[in-house]
Parts: sequence; C-alpha cells; structure tokens
Amino acid sequence: MDSKNIRCILIDDEPLALEVLKAHLSSHKNIEVLNTFGNGLDALEWLKDHSVDVVFTDINMPGISGLDLVKNQYPSPHAVIFTTAHPNYAADAFEFEALDYLLKPISPDRLEKAIKRLEEYVQMKKGGDDGVSLKPDFVFVKVDGQHQKVNYNDIQYVEAFADYVKIWTTNEKRIVTLQTMRNMETSLQTFQLTIGNPGELPKWRGVAGNGWLFIDEIEVYGHEQ
Repeated sequence: MDSKNIRCILIDDEPLALEVLKAHLSSHKNIEVLNTFGNGLDALEWLKDHSVDVVFTDINMPGISGLDLVKNQYPSPHAVIFTTAHPNYAADAFEFEALDYLLKPISPDRLEKAIKRLEEYVQMKKGGDDGVSLKPDFVFVKVDGQHQKVNYNDIQYVEAFADYVKIWTTNEKRIVTLQTMRNMETSLQTFQLTIGNPGELPKWRGVAGNGWLFIDEIEVYGHEQ
C-alpha cells in the first residue's frame, strides 16, 4: 500500500493514552493521524467536515462514550477500532460492526494485528461493493462481481469484519462479502457456527455453540437458542 494512505483520528480522555497510541502508530508509515481529541463531542463536530478511514476511540469518556459516538454515526462511513481497558464492552462494540477491540495496555504486537486487519479492510473498501443473497440451504455471495454459491453445511465459521463478513469453509477457503455479522448470524445461527476472528478461531473449531464471538481468547458474546 502507498505511504500515508490510511487516515485516522484518535479519541481518548487520557492525554497519556493518546500520546502512547500515536507513538505506536508512528511506526506504521502508511498510517496518518489527522487529529487527536480528548472527548467524543469534539470529534463528532470535526467529523462533520472531515473524512477518515478509521477512528480509534476509547469507550469510557466524559460527555459522550465511545459507544454512543459510534451509535450516533451508525452505520459508520469509516472503520472503528475501540481502545479500552474494559473487556466487558466488546459485545456492544461488535453490535455496531467495530473492526477491532484493543485492550489497554495495547502491545505493539496486538496493534500490528489490528493494523493488518485495517489495511485489508481499507483495500477491500476501495475494491468496490459486494453482496449476499440468503437461501434456505445455501447462500449466494457476490465476490468480484460474480455470484458464488456456498452451502451452509460447508461453512466452518464466520468472521466479523466491520461491515463485511469473511466466510471460512471446510476446504480452508475464505470468502469475503459486504454483509453485517448481525444479518448473517440471523441466517446461520441454526447451523451451530462459531463466530469470531481467524487469529484465534482455529483453536475453537468444533466447539458446539450457536453464535459465539471470541476476541483475543476472551469470550465476549454468546447466546442460547
């Protein structure tokens, strides 16, 4: 990817947290920090006149929380990566198609994984829209302008990827399509899929569960039918 082609802003009410995150991001030459904010209200006002590729935001902040900030803009025109010390907000975060959820203190290795995820997402968005058509026993997924049939029984798990989903099948094939996890889960939950991200999911294959989401080995969301 070309240098400085992913634009972002950082939001956190702790000045030190902003400095640390900005310093970490400075080692990624394709990330450009356009601005930093100590609260969500100022960030919302700034976003009215500016566009970015991703917003890194804390959750617990005075005035408006990071979750309320995202709700205010939902569906978001940009990716959102939450940065917080609290794992218990992850379920709410992914309800609004968060791209990632980073727990403080954020290690360079964990941030690296998030950046790679972000790079893939931005590249995908620039490639144009895809789509999905759900049927009783299979799904038609639009990939690169072509419709591809995927049998539900061939699906191993589904990964949330902001406003996209990645479908992983029995032959280790990955299919990416424009669709929210919320909508896909409604269709697929009866097939006992494991839902989460591929960095951690291989160790969860075969786990019986209807719609479980795992991030960094933390069980953050689940429900029973």
